[in-house]
Amino acid sequence: MDIEAIKNQALGLFETLQTWAQSPAFYAQLGCVIGAILAAVVVSRFCRRLFAPPQASEAEAKVQGWRHFLNQIGAILLPLLIVIFLGIAVKASDALVAQSWIVKIAQGLSVVWLIYKTITQFVRQPAVRQFTKWVIMPIAVLYVFGWLDNVIGQLDAIR
Repeated sequence: MDIEAIKNQALGLFETLQTWAQSPAFYAQLGCVIGAILAAVVVSRFCRRLFAPPQASEAEAKVQGWRHFLNQIGAILLPLLIVIFLGIAVKASDALVAQSWIVKIAQGLSVVWLIYKTITQFVRQPAVRQFTKWVIMPIAVLYVFGWLDNVIGQLDAIR
């Protein structure tokens, strides 16, 4: 590529960003994303108190086992709630401004974060953990952004 082509692409990107910055729909979607994340943080903090590990030693091993499990679930609660609240925000954004692409991007990123947190919290085998981080996570990112079909098509063409 020459300098002129790069300059034209940069100008096109700048004009697109300028158009977005002047659009009320863009700010409405950003508001939906921020509102969903804030709601998820508030609900997560409230629920984490319920999932807190026991402070005193309890005689009942079953109860302590369940509390330990709920404490582990609490570690992935925030990403899970963000995914759920962003799903609600997609519907709200579609109803308000008939657009939801920013909210869907945020939801996709939060799904990837949820997968990562789940892997780091529950997968104990180092080989399985590395496999999921280096194989499953990139596939999830490609799927979330809608690029997986294109990559599969390119790989089939190479074959």
